[in-house]
Amino acid sequence: NESWQNNIQTNVTLEQKLDFITKGLKVRGLFSFTTNSEFYTTRSKMPDLYWANGRNAQGTLVMTKQVEKKDLSLSRSTDTDRTYYWQLNADYDRTFGDHAISGLLHFYLQSRTKSKDSDEDKNVSAVLKPIPRRYEALSGRVTYNYKQIYFAEFNIGYTGSEQFPKNKRFGFFPAVSGGWIPSQYDCLQEALPFLDYLKIRASYGIVGNDRYHPYGTGFMDRFLYLPNSYFIGSGYQFGTGTSWSPGAYEKSFGNSGLSWEKSAKQNYGIDFSLFNQKLSGSIDYFYEKRTDILAKASTDPIIHAMSLPVLNLGIVSNKGVELNLKWNHKINSFRYWTNLNVSYAKNKIVYQDEVPSEYTYTLKTGHPVGQPFGLKVRGFYYEGMEDVADHSYVLKEGDVVYEDLNHDGKIDDNDKTAIGYPSYPLLNAGLTLGFEYKGFDFSMLWVGATKTSRVLEETFRKPLGETYDRSLMSHQFTDRWTPETAATAKLPRATIDGVKNNYRDSELWVKDASYLRLKNIEIGYNFRLPFMPKIGMEKMRVFMTGYNLLTFDKLKISDPESMSSGVPQYPVMRVINFGLNVSF
Repeated sequence: NESWQNNIQTNVTLEQKLDFITKGLKVRGLFSFTTNSEFYTTRSKMPDLYWANGRNAQGTLVMTKQVEKKDLSLSRSTDTDRTYYWQLNADYDRTFGDHAISGLLHFYLQSRTKSKDSDEDKNVSAVLKPIPRRYEALSGRVTYNYKQIYFAEFNIGYTGSEQFPKNKRFGFFPAVSGGWIPSQYDCLQEALPFLDYLKIRASYGIVGNDRYHPYGTGFMDRFLYLPNSYFIGSGYQFGTGTSWSPGAYEKSFGNSGLSWEKSAKQNYGIDFSLFNQKLSGSIDYFYEKRTDILAKASTDPIIHAMSLPVLNLGIVSNKGVELNLKWNHKINSFRYWTNLNVSYAKNKIVYQDEVPSEYTYTLKTGHPVGQPFGLKVRGFYYEGMEDVADHSYVLKEGDVVYEDLNHDGKIDDNDKTAIGYPSYPLLNAGLTLGFEYKGFDFSMLWVGATKTSRVLEETFRKPLGETYDRSLMSHQFTDRWTPETAATAKLPRATIDGVKNNYRDSELWVKDASYLRLKNIEIGYNFRLPFMPKIGMEKMRVFMTGYNLLTFDKLKISDPESMSSGVPQYPVMRVINFGLNVSF
């Protein structure tokens, strides 16, 4: 394998003061060009490969050919990424007595072209990839403050995206904020001498999103107002027959009425400092409402020969509070500090395209994004158990029995309801503690989270996995139901014939992922020795640091900070470092 890379970065900036027009005015222009090219060449060949199955009666190895030899081959590929960026600013900053005014007018245009070509990639998609991705926007900002007591700011943004048709391409996004610092008043300082600083602030603004990720964050559809792509293959089925007629068809519709997804954000906060700045902190309340969310309809039946278009569907609200506190105090040569931050945020699906149901508990609307759904569990089956609904399976002792929520006598999707919390924590916290004393220093960071769940899947849920040849975790053996452990068992009996019943989505597989972790700790000592100035040494410090030294959690079978809930991940490493820092 051979690779060759070429990187070029160019920046040109011009600035001109316009004081001859009015004081405080200036303009600035910027042009940037960045290109990154990578060229790859691969030459390969393969000899015949054999597997030795053993020896025959004469002692000769018995060989079976596994891989046919391949002659020497050559392949090439090229990746190219080019970005052009233009920017023009006009700035204004002026003070008139007690009044301070500033302004900014900003325009930018960005064009990025990313392409990939190889010996094998000679199709239509390779030709379409080099189409530039372009954004352009005009924005402005005006700020005002009076005696550093009253503050106001107004922002506007007018942004264009290629994702939408020409008449919908530009979105208008305003924002306004204000602040008041009453601690600047002499009368308040006299009445509250312990108060060093107090600021009350509020803001409201609208931001936009033009990106639609159908398969997660690694992929993004482009030109949402156009058909996604064309597919040439087996074509269509006509009538009730099973034969396919060849042809080309659109893989998905475009939407000529599509526009920006919008999010209205509010924030209300207080910043403060007390007791000669020993105690400081902030308290914030925020509220966000996303509307016109880019999504595909889910209520249309699948009768189309293509995917449905992206629509402006869905409303989600999000609100929460954040608290930050800092204490910093020095007593003679001993200084100590602690920082605490806590945040709680909860979102809710206000509207989404969802098939109506008479059983409202089955609907995702009204629940957080990512809320897991599943069956409620009554327990494990035993002979003589009463009022057992039809599970479409003949239950045996140790099998999972589910709740019949709609009381129709059978267990199906109409009995699924919200279980547990989303995979992201609703409540997060962090605590830093530290001190310094005569050359010694110590600090540690604790982090924690709660109101979060992991829905166990794959190997975490099914012993030996889907193919019955993967791992068997110890708790899957020790916690399983047996006649002897019937009263204490946490998992169903070991069985093959009951797999479809026992391992359905249910609260049995929803685990609390709350945790408290000692994230890092550091202790050190700074030497002040007589010989250090003589040899020009300014500082010498020895230290020890540790990471992930201690964790308290309820999940146990996996790292609680890992988002994986199906396949075991390599454990988080516990790291201890010893070091010496010397500076001259």
